[in-house]
Amino acid sequence: MNKLDNIDTVLDKYVPAEELAEVKRILYGYNQGKPVAVVPVTEEGSKNAKEFNFDLKAFKFTAAAEEMRAPRIVKIGLIQHSITHSTTDTIAAQVPAALPGPQYKI
Repeated sequence: MNKLDNIDTVLDKYVPAEELAEVKRILYGYNQGKPVAVVPVTEEGSKNAKEFNFDLKAFKFTAAAEEMRAPRIVKIGLIQHSITHSTTDTIAAQVPAALPGPQYKI
């Protein structure tokens, strides 16, 4: 079996557009009644992702206006580690392999 990079690649390739929209709604939810907006990644970000072998994605979430405070921009960064060892390996082998290495910091 080939290694999959991510589930979105498989869904985009094999699920028809109408069903794909519903699958993504179920998996990722909606924001203010609409699909979450994808934001283009900068050229530098794409270059770093390719060089250091990680996926980089950006999304925009909106919020309803509030009565008591002005709108503001909030930025959030998330990192998900990859599993490099088999899940049947010992915990002692899996944990060090899952921790960020000294090669680079995002």
